[in-house]
Parts: sequence; structure tokens; C-alpha cells
Amino acid sequence: MKYSTFFLFLLFGFALTAQSDFRRSNFTDGTITLRDGRQQSGQLHYRLTDRIADTVYFRLRKTDEFTAYTAADLQAYTAAGDSYAAARTVSDFSPSAQGFLETTPELNLQKDTLFLLKLTTGRRELYYHKNEAGKVNFFIKNNENFDLLTYKQYRTADGKVREAGDFRAQLQTYLADCTDLDFSVLDYRRELLKELFATYYVCTNDDTATVKSSQVTTFVWSVVGGIAVTTLKYNAPPELSYLEPEFYDPAYDPYAGFGIDVIFPGKRRRWAAHGEVAYTSVSLTGRQNFTDSTMVSVTRETDFGYKYVQITCMARHTFTENQRGFFFNAGGMIRPVIDKNNLLRESRNLGGSEAITERPIFPTSRDIDTSLTAGVGFLGKKFVIELRGERAIGPRSFIFVGGVMPRLTLLAGYRLGAVD
Repeated sequence: MKYSTFFLFLLFGFALTAQSDFRRSNFTDGTITLRDGRQQSGQLHYRLTDRIADTVYFRLRKTDEFTAYTAADLQAYTAAGDSYAAARTVSDFSPSAQGFLETTPELNLQKDTLFLLKLTTGRRELYYHKNEAGKVNFFIKNNENFDLLTYKQYRTADGKVREAGDFRAQLQTYLADCTDLDFSVLDYRRELLKELFATYYVCTNDDTATVKSSQVTTFVWSVVGGIAVTTLKYNAPPELSYLEPEFYDPAYDPYAGFGIDVIFPGKRRRWAAHGEVAYTSVSLTGRQNFTDSTMVSVTRETDFGYKYVQITCMARHTFTENQRGFFFNAGGMIRPVIDKNNLLRESRNLGGSEAITERPIFPTSRDIDTSLTAGVGFLGKKFVIELRGERAIGPRSFIFVGGVMPRLTLLAGYRLGAVD
């Protein structure tokens, strides 16, 4: 117990230290354009996430102190192959998470000065921004103005999700010099809008146009919960006959925690790293009745239970684009033990009297389990369902000589953010 608690605090402290060091050293080469048109090249504090910072930090040399700039201070900046424009425009702050949708179609518009990520370059241009409310907004450039493509989801009185906004009509007008575009099936999603502009550039023979590749790493948090089914399978040596599998029923234990998906860049965004920190347990009980060589009736009851904090790291591949649809993932996990029960209770009936003894099932203790794991499931925009199996590769399998404890977990999750 003390060892596992120390291990968790050590892991937490390491994560905080690594995050702090990352922020201090996360500078890359870049260029800023000041309001008066002057350009300066140096180093920018720049993070490849889907959330665009309201403030960027710039220094000419590594030894210099950095200076903070907002969109009101700059015309634009470039870093790591990305271009950002400072725009005085309106942004929609309507809630976009499915559990918090409003019941009215009116957009929550606010004037602001923002940094917008340029997604396309050409005769017509598309820009992206995700504000502090978590709402994704897209913009088109008209001369020197940046116009919001209006879109909102809201929930009606009968619980149905509806759409409001004129982004399809806006784009149809903006890209009117190409008649081959289909706007009726267009969704308010980054990859689909980029594909629309790419088609437009081909249609209008704009050879100088470019479409930004998906170089943004996206982080999506989730809550997960489910039930795990554990069985005991192995050939017990004679001295551990009381652990024969036929005396055990499958164990059903809870699983609950938090997860994070790190979705890697790429046009189709099919690959991601998935991590979880969760509470779970294994609780197996068994009973054996027999008569020993002296004709004494013996009953053995075993109670084998462990409670864990489970840390899981997996690689995930979806079979359709943008981290939605059916997926397969595989990886490993460690489980520091936070509580355990390891008891064998033996009673002998001696001519009407009963002698009871208790002792540990295993004379040695264990504080960490390790396992390989793999699963299949389905990813929706918000909900996830997965069936996951595992096989022990650490101390647990060494205790059960010649066998393992297979475990199946049925999981359901809710994503706290959406993949654009």
C-alpha cells in the first residue's frame, strides 16, 4: 500500500515536472509581422494543438527574454510551417458539447481580435479558430475582412439536435465561380471544408493555391466505465491444489476512470495514442470440499482480491477517417495495488468439532501487476464502446505457475471534446 502510493505520487510529480520543462523549452523558429508591417525573425512559443493561443511569446535569440503579443499587436505570424492572421471579427461562443447544447438557434456572437490559422492559400481562403469555450469556428477572407461561417447545433423541446447557420449558403456565394461543388451534404468539419476548397482550386485552375495538411495534434479527454470479467485458468501443482480453477466462479468487477486520446496529424487522422487512469479490482473466491487421507472432512475457502489504480497506454487505429467508426487498439498496462486480500481459510471436522486455520494463499506479497491488452470497438462523435482483453505478463503470471488469469472488460466512454 505504501509503495503503490509513493509510486503514484512519484508519477504525478514527474508529469508536472515534464510539463513545466516542456513549456519552458517549447520554442520554435518563426516570424512575426508587427502592426506597422515590419517583420522580425526569431523564436516563438508555439504549441501544436487544436486550441489556438490568444497570446504568443517571441524572442530574437535564445538568451533574450520573451515578449508577449496578442492579436491586437500583430498582423500575422508564422511558425513550424503554419501561418496565422490577426483578425478583428466576430466569433460564436455557443456551447458545442452534446450535453450542453442550448435550446435556441440564435448564435452567441462576440466581437474579438483573434489569431486565425490559415487552412488554405489561394484566390479564396479558409481559416480556423477554436475559442476558450471550445467552439470551433471557420472564417473566409473577403478582401481584408474575415467573415465567420455561421453554424450552431441546438436541441429542440423534443430532444432532437438541429442545425442553425448559413455556412453552406455563404460558401456557395463565396465559391460561386465553380458550378461543380455540392454544398448540400457539406458538414462543418475541417477536413471536409478543406476538401471543398481543394476541389474549388482544381475547378478554377488555381495552380498557386495550397491546402494545409493536417499537422495539428488533437487531445480529447473522456470518462470511461464498465465491468471486467476475470477467470482463473492454469494447472496447479499439488501443493496448490486448493487453487484448482474448477473451484472458482468468474469474478465481475467495476472499472471507472478517465481517458485521453492524442490524435496524430495526417489527412485521415486514423492513428492515435490512447491512455487511461482508472480504478479497478480483481476478486476471486473459491471453495473446495474433500476428505483427506485420515478420513477427515476438510473445507477450504479462498478469498483472493486486489484493488488497483490501472494505468493503460495503447496505440489505436480506426478503419475510417478522423477517429470515428470501428477501431482496434493494443498496448500494455501497469496496476499499482492500493488494497489486497489474500486469505485461505481451512476448516477440519474432527468428530463433531471444527478446527479452523487461516493463512495467506501466497506467502509472498505483490504490489504491481503488468499486462498486455488489446481491444476492438466503435468510436462516435461523443460516445465510445469497446471490448478489451488482457493477458498478464508480470508478477501475477509468475504466481500462477503454468497459467494466467484471462480478463475481458466491456467499456463505455463519453468524450468531453469532439474531433473536428
